[in-house]
Amino acid sequence: MENGPETIVSWFTSVFGENPSWDLLLLMTLVGLILALAFWGRAKIMAVVIASYVAITFMSVTSIVDWLQGALNIPDNIWGPAGIVLVITGAMFAIVQYSFGHLIRKEDSQFAKSVILAVSVVGMLAAFVFTQLPGELLQGFSPITMTILVGDLAIAVWVLAPILLVGLTED
Repeated sequence: MENGPETIVSWFTSVFGENPSWDLLLLMTLVGLILALAFWGRAKIMAVVIASYVAITFMSVTSIVDWLQGALNIPDNIWGPAGIVLVITGAMFAIVQYSFGHLIRKEDSQFAKSVILAVSVVGMLAAFVFTQLPGELLQGFSPITMTILVGDLAIAVWVLAPILLVGLTED
C-alpha cells in the first residue's frame, strides 16, 4: 500500500504529466481571472459575457489575430494570442458597457453564482485562445488540459455555458 505523499505525487503526475509547469501556470492564471471577474459582480460579468461573444465572433470572421501578430511582431507563443484576445475582448467590453451598460440590471448577487458565471466566461475565452495556438505549442500541455479546452465537444460546451448559466444563476 502506498503512503500519502507518494499517492498524491502519482495522482498529480497522472493528471498534469511529467512537466506540469504550463498547466499550473494556466490554472493559476485562470483562477486569478475568475476571482477578479467574480468580485466585479454579476452586472459587469453580463457585459463581459456579451463582449466575449462579440469578440469571438469578430475574431472568427476576420483575420485580425494573424494580422496583429504580423503587424506588431507579436510572438507566436501562448501570451501573444492570449493578449490579443484579452485586448479585443476588453475593447468590446468598453463598447458594450458604454453603449448599453445602463440597461443591464444591477442587483446584488450571491458570490458563488458570480464565480460560476465567471468560470464559464473565462473557460470560453481560454478555449478560444487555445484554438488560436499553433499545434506544436499545444503539445506542452497535459492530456486533461487538452480534453477540457480543446476539441469540438469542449469548445461547444464552453461556448454554450455562459449563455445557459446567465439564466441559471439569476437571483
